[in-house]
Amino acid sequence: MVERRRFTGNEDVALKEIVNERSTRRISWPDVVTKLEQLGYSKRTAKSVRNRYLRQKQLQSSTFRLPGTNRCRKCGKMQRGHVCLIENVVAEPEDAQAEASEGGSPVSGKE
Repeated sequence: MVERRRFTGNEDVALKEIVNERSTRRISWPDVVTKLEQLGYSKRTAKSVRNRYLRQKQLQSSTFRLPGTNRCRKCGKMQRGHVCLIENVVAEPEDAQAEASEGGSPVSGKE
């Protein structure tokens, strides 16, 4: 059995570009998979690539509405079909956030 891996944001961008390069309306998904592999992305099945592309396309349509409130912890967008492009976001400690909101730096005992 093949190990399942999430699509990366860069992989989604490459997938869109490959599909948009096609001059015909019909898309040969095995050819798309081959091009993704040539670009250095992990091996995937034609079905998984096709489903990913169609889900992303459906999410971009204005008529599609997502029920529920599952949101990405990094960027706040709806999570279904979402690949966050924000990498390695480190949350600040609560003390640093409080200082930033007050607009000042901690005051030392010396004046």
